[in-house]
Amino acid sequence: MTTERLPPFVADILAGRAATTASEVRDTMKVGGIARISLGSTGSLEQVRELISEIGDEFTPVAMPVELGRLSATRLSSTGAVRYATNWHFDQSFAAEPPDFSALFAEEVFGDVAPTAFCDGVALFGALSLGLQDMLSSLRAEHKAYYPHERQSSDDAASRAVHPCVQLVEGDLPSLFIAPATVDRFENWSRRESAPTLGLLWDMMNWPEFTHVQRWQRGDLLVWPNCRYPHRALALVSENARQLVRLLGRYRTI
Repeated sequence: MTTERLPPFVADILAGRAATTASEVRDTMKVGGIARISLGSTGSLEQVRELISEIGDEFTPVAMPVELGRLSATRLSSTGAVRYATNWHFDQSFAAEPPDFSALFAEEVFGDVAPTAFCDGVALFGALSLGLQDMLSSLRAEHKAYYPHERQSSDDAASRAVHPCVQLVEGDLPSLFIAPATVDRFENWSRRESAPTLGLLWDMMNWPEFTHVQRWQRGDLLVWPNCRYPHRALALVSENARQLVRLLGRYRTI
């Protein structure tokens, strides 16, 4: 199983009628891209919800202790940004059926705030040796909903789900589907046995050739295929506040 080494790409889409914009967003995701729409200072959460409803159906997330119950939108403040590089994650990968797409909307941004990094799982997987690709394609991993940066262990997981480590994503391309915030071992492997391979993959997630960094401005909206792009908050560059609203969805047709 091989693929070309493709960098993550971001398509800038002009905001217009919700149905038209949603069609362009879907077209971007069909070919594995991240859609970026600048709604500016007048952009509203209501406008974003209308757009997301045109793209697909609402996904009800698994409830997490520090999230807002079973809502499809979760507000993330700058105080929630983690200061190290192991908080890569796919949204709700610990659900039995994770959301197909994710969105982040910069509802409030004050000054220079924590950016968000995205890693292309297709590009990363394609850069691996054929031997490592074959091994990972045969493995599964349990994704666990817990917060290691809050001194929780995987034993504290509020939700668990087992998924193949490699998924076919948009365009039928193989993509790595494990990330350090939720996975600490391969299924039927010990942590010690898993650590060397996982450590290599976690390091590669930070390589610039696989990543895109979004520096937020008020009204920015990003929408992406969830199972292709793990993402993380980068280390805080200031104490300025940001409020990002996360929305999740399932495709109707794509």
